[in-house]
Amino acid sequence: MTEIELGEDEFTGVDLVVPPVLGARGDRGTVRGRLALGRPWLRQITAADISDDAELAAFLAAQAATTRFFLLSIAANFYDGDDPFESARVAVLLEGGAPEHPPVARSLSPERSSTPVQHTTRVSVSARLSLVSASADHETQRSSETLFVTAAGEGCPDPEWVYRASRQHALAGVNRMSLIAEVMAGTSLTARIALSAVVRRRLFGRTEYRAELPGDGLVIPL
Repeated sequence: MTEIELGEDEFTGVDLVVPPVLGARGDRGTVRGRLALGRPWLRQITAADISDDAELAAFLAAQAATTRFFLLSIAANFYDGDDPFESARVAVLLEGGAPEHPPVARSLSPERSSTPVQHTTRVSVSARLSLVSASADHETQRSSETLFVTAAGEGCPDPEWVYRASRQHALAGVNRMSLIAEVMAGTSLTARIALSAVVRRRLFGRTEYRAELPGDGLVIPL
């Protein structure tokens, strides 16, 4: 297993906005100071980068002629407040590659957990490029237990993470998400990030927002 150090997070505040709703009471407009996104961390992973895992290095070397692999890691910081976050969705769209071989997310972390996953600035990569979550629980889930985070879209170009607050766990603090992107060698790759959230407001109840990001979402050329 190989550990990759990501360095310290550099967060930038992001406004949450909601489109005007005809007939809605009051101003449900922009919410500021409740969400920040970390600077996305990205890096191509090659056999030359792996010195402590012979099996992983051999796998990367064997794939080098046809496939490139990138590690993309992002963090979202949800700040607690009088109006709590009820849920949030972080979506990634991988674009580029070739029409017959579009890029896909090979591995997602965290995959699922009923408790908040310990924040870390390191990512562990096992043989054949599987990401290992820092502390996600993979125990049998009780039928009454709400999953705090669930990932979906492995093997697809549009993976996402969905977070849900519960009585036991507020949606607050730093949450890191990482994926391995697989793209055809010799082609380009772009990651587009979007975030939406539901805030339970004292005056207006359950209100859906989206993060105000540049253009159609935060675009990261890899």
